[in-house]
Amino acid sequence: MAAMIFPAAPADGDTILQPNGKTYIYNAAKARWEFVPAAIAADVTQFISPPTAIVPGQTTTFAHGLGAAPNDLKLFLECISTEGGWAVGDRMDFSAYQRDNDTANQRFGAVVASNTTDVIITMGNLAGGFSFLSYEKNTGVMLFMDNTKWQMIAIARLFA
Repeated sequence: MAAMIFPAAPADGDTILQPNGKTYIYNAAKARWEFVPAAIAADVTQFISPPTAIVPGQTTTFAHGLGAAPNDLKLFLECISTEGGWAVGDRMDFSAYQRDNDTANQRFGAVVASNTTDVIITMGNLAGGFSFLSYEKNTGVMLFMDNTKWQMIAIARLFA
């Protein structure tokens, strides 16, 4: 069997077909190649954004290069400094997370959107150091997530 060969300096989202017939995609956030089942590899093109700082009130736009509007969008928060029992590298799916409490003028969370050319992340405008609420990993106690301890990663997928 031929040895698997991986490029020395891959870019996030790069894919490679190995001599054994398996496809791998590079996940820069985890600095590793990950196996992609053949059925998925043949039918899915994806864009993974670079890790992005959480800044209240900010809109960040990435050109996805998929050639059409994606069928699926995800927004993950990835831990970059331990908090609430969460370890560096842990990810939470915040794809559908928004919270607006007009009586206190508190706008938490983010919206991830797309069109035929871009993925757009729009943050709520709450100031004060946290934009997302979750739970501590081991206790279930509410966690006001410190913006400096997490980063956002958007994933857009286009299914054939």
